[in-house]
Amino acid sequence: MAPGATSRGGNTFWTKFERKGLETRIDHRSYEAQGIEQIPTVHEGPLVQQMEKRGIRTQKGDLNRWIKATNRLIASIKKKLKSLVEWIAAVKEELAKSKEPDLADLLIQYHDMRNAGAWSQNEENEVFRLGGPRMGARRAFGCQKAKIGNLKKFVDAFHFLKENQIFTVEELERQTHELSTAVDDLVAQSKANTARIKQLDNMITFAEHIRRIQPIIDQMNAIHWKGSREKFRAAHQNDIDLYYTSQRILNEKHGVKKIDISGWKKEQAELRKKEEERAAQYKLFREKLNEMLNVKYCVDIARKMDRKDPEKKRGNDLTL
Repeated sequence: MAPGATSRGGNTFWTKFERKGLETRIDHRSYEAQGIEQIPTVHEGPLVQQMEKRGIRTQKGDLNRWIKATNRLIASIKKKLKSLVEWIAAVKEELAKSKEPDLADLLIQYHDMRNAGAWSQNEENEVFRLGGPRMGARRAFGCQKAKIGNLKKFVDAFHFLKENQIFTVEELERQTHELSTAVDDLVAQSKANTARIKQLDNMITFAEHIRRIQPIIDQMNAIHWKGSREKFRAAHQNDIDLYYTSQRILNEKHGVKKIDISGWKKEQAELRKKEEERAAQYKLFREKLNEMLNVKYCVDIARKMDRKDPEKKRGNDLTL
């Protein structure tokens, strides 16, 4: 099918959707051809789907569940990376226009401003005057809790910058780019692994057809009388056709010279284990990205407050 083309069935559905005022579209191209950053799921077939509906777990069902969960994780990471990259570009442009404090300075400003906003002496006096000691105690507890939360955000962001040797926006940009590249590499590896798992699954299916039907083929070949042989062949025509079709697909499509079902299943198990390890790596990437976004959050608050109070002293003695 040519790039951008759709099947006749797809066009028929498009027409029906349009008549109903729906924007849903069917595209028969692969995710890669559509430019969608997703790992494609495997075709389950009616038998697997029926087993899954009855609560019987299958290898294909488990693989598809993992693929769907991984795709959600990839989409979340990609969305956050896009947000972070756009933010860094905006911050760099702003820093180029005027002398702004560095990341450490902005984090200190964030902590000081948030705590100052959490509770002031004037607020304390007013609350006690209007609500009495009990309301004042509740308000004091809430503000203390807010201060602890602010401190945790600040400490987490500060430690992240220090541990990763991030002193400037440029360094944060560089590490964001490295993280994005690492995610892309991991997605590419997952796609290649999943494609191989699907290929092995296909090979195993056809090999098992051959193994199951082989006794029928042997029995037919042992019949020397032409009439009896033709009668036997007619009685088992569907299985015999499937046997030779399976042989042709294994030889021509997959280049199989020797059937090795146990070896293929062993390779599948090893590939699935690698994907489990990659799933853990995706989660580590997401954790690092969340820490970067925490830095972004703190810096944004400080920048916003700094614009409101341009006379505020920006310098401090803190070094990373």
